[in-house]
Amino acid sequence: MQNQAYIKQLQEDHKTLKKGFIQLHEKYAESTARVAALDKELDGCRKELNGCRDDCQQLRDRAVVTNYVDHALRKVCFPHYLWIYFLTCLQEVMDEVCEKLKCMICLDVYALPYSLDCRHVWCGPCLIEWFTSQGNTNCPGCRAESIGQPQRDFALSGILSMVYEAQGRNAPTNLSENFDPSLFAKIYAEKEE
Repeated sequence: MQNQAYIKQLQEDHKTLKKGFIQLHEKYAESTARVAALDKELDGCRKELNGCRDDCQQLRDRAVVTNYVDHALRKVCFPHYLWIYFLTCLQEVMDEVCEKLKCMICLDVYALPYSLDCRHVWCGPCLIEWFTSQGNTNCPGCRAESIGQPQRDFALSGILSMVYEAQGRNAPTNLSENFDPSLFAKIYAEKEE
């Protein structure tokens, strides 16, 4: 009788230990997944930090060149008041150019510009979002139906690169990393069906 009670107690202890082991194993799997997600997020943060370091270095390099050019022009070419007038006019022109280079969906300077059949230009990511939300491929501006897929406007992209460079900032890279132009083909294929 004592042996049976002892065996029964051992079986109950075994069940309890097994249940505890399973719970520990599940917690370990969750922790492992959480650690993997945190590692991935940490890698993203490291990449972003390295990008920021590169941007800072570029800004430092530009500052040295800009200060040198500024100093040379002030001494050689322009009296002080003409230099201020020149910079003011240049800033006004840059502001006007930037105003003309804005996507009317996101109200920011074009990121990855694409043109439609009607020749209106929009950010690629904005167009994808617009087409998806509207359920058609009409132009957001003139509402004309776009039969052909939007085409990347490389000329405008080149101009935008010069504007970003003149402003001393980098073109947004997060959009180009997350943007998939093949989504246009998918949207237009669904439209055909």
